[in-house]
Amino acid sequence: MKGPNSRDSMVVLARKPCPNEVCETALPGCNASPVVACSGRDGIVAALALERLGVHVELVGRCTVRRLRRSDRAAALGIGWDTAHLNGIGALPAVLPRSRTFPVIAGPNYAPTAEEGRYLVECPARAIAATGPLENGHVAFLAETAAGRNLPFFWNALCCADLSAANCGARVYLQVSAAEFGADGRAEALAAEVLVRSQAAAVIVTDSNRGAYGLLRGGPRVLRVPALPIAYPLRQGGAGEAHFAGAIIAFLDCPPTSRLERALAIGRLVAARHVAGLAPGDWTDLRRLEDNAADLPRVHVA
Repeated sequence: MKGPNSRDSMVVLARKPCPNEVCETALPGCNASPVVACSGRDGIVAALALERLGVHVELVGRCTVRRLRRSDRAAALGIGWDTAHLNGIGALPAVLPRSRTFPVIAGPNYAPTAEEGRYLVECPARAIAATGPLENGHVAFLAETAAGRNLPFFWNALCCADLSAANCGARVYLQVSAAEFGADGRAEALAAEVLVRSQAAAVIVTDSNRGAYGLLRGGPRVLRVPALPIAYPLRQGGAGEAHFAGAIIAFLDCPPTSRLERALAIGRLVAARHVAGLAPGDWTDLRRLEDNAADLPRVHVA
C-alpha cells in the first residue's frame, strides 16, 4: 500500500456552514429529547484522516462563533482553517437510530464570498471536496470552480441534496449513505440509481456494517467490499466521512484501472479505525490493518 505521489498534495474541503451545536434543554414545542453534537459531516474527521495520510487539507466555509475554538485545534494538527464566523446557533440535528439524523434546525443560510472564490481559483489544490448539508448553490459553485480548473470534485452528499447540482462538466466522485437514503440492504441498486441521477464519474454507497458499494460510469458491474468487523465499535458518527477521506486519496493517486477498487479498500480501513475509536492512522497503520484482515473478503463484484 502506497501513499500519495507527492508530499505537496493538497485538497480544499468545503464543509457545512457550522458544525452541529449541543442542545442543552428540550426544544419548545418538540417532543424530541435534547440532542447531542455529531462528530461527522463538519469536515474535521476527513481532514484529520487525510492529513495523517500525507494530504494537506484547507477547510473553507463558515462556522459559528462558538465553534471557532476548533480552529486552534485544527491549526495544531496542520489543517488549514479558512473559515469566517456566523452569528447565532448552528445546525441542530436529532440523532436517530441506524445512523440517521433529523435536522431540527438547519443552520443559517450561506452564500460563497468573493474571497472564497478567489482562494479556490488561486490555491494549489489537486482537488476540491465538499461534505455535509451544503446548499445546492454552494455545491454548484464548488463544482463549477473545479470544472474551470480541471480538478476532480469529491462530494459526500446528504439524501436531501440535489444531486444534479454538480452537473457542470466537472469530474464528480460522489459518496452517499444507504441509511440516509432509506436504502438499507439495497445499496447495490442505489449506486446505479445515484449514478444516473447525478451524472457522476463514480458513485460509492456506504452501507453501515455491510460495507460499501461502488460503480464507475461505463463500468460493467457494481463492486462491493465488506466492512471490517469491529468487536467493540466506539464511534458511529463520522464513519462515512472517514471512508470519504480514504476514497479521495485512492481516486487521486491510484491508476485508473484500480481506482474504484482501491477507494473501497482504503475507505474501509480508514472507516474501521474511526469506528474502533482509534486515532487516524498513517500508511503503516493501514497496511498493518489490511494484513490482519487478509483472511476476510476483499473487494469483489457484488
